[in-house]
Parts: sequence; structure tokens; C-alpha cells
Amino acid sequence: MTVTLSELAVKEIRRAMAEQKLPATTALRVGVNGGGCSGFEYRLGFEQNVDEQLDSVHEQHGIRVAVDKKSDLYLDG
Repeated sequence: MTVTLSELAVKEIRRAMAEQKLPATTALRVGVNGGGCSGFEYRLGFEQNVDEQLDSVHEQHGIRVAVDKKSDLYLDG
């Protein structure tokens, strides 16, 4: 598990999902893009179709979290 969600983060994620009327099966997508000389850019979003062959998927506090395997190498904690 590379990403840890705090209880406050889970509350905000659930609020955002409800606001956007997303189904409970929606995953929080976390990723990293190379940002050139300024380092990495971190991505957050929601995704309904997660490919467990290409992504590391786990659940925390009832929230599915998906991280692509390339980003998984750079995320820790």
C-alpha cells in the first residue's frame, strides 16, 4: 500500500464523490507525472474503470484507491 488516507481525507473524498453523484465503486486515482526541472506533479481524480492488471488497487476506510504501477514506484506514504 503506497498511499495512506487520513480520516479527514476520507471524509472529503466521500463528500466530493457525493457532490459529483459518483457510485460507491468509484476509485480514487492517484498518480505521478514527471514535471521536468521542477520535479513531479501529483494527480488526483476519480475513476470508475480500474484495470487491476495495470494498477495497484486497495481499499482504505471503504474508499478504493488505484495507483498505476509506474507511479507506485514513486509514492510511499
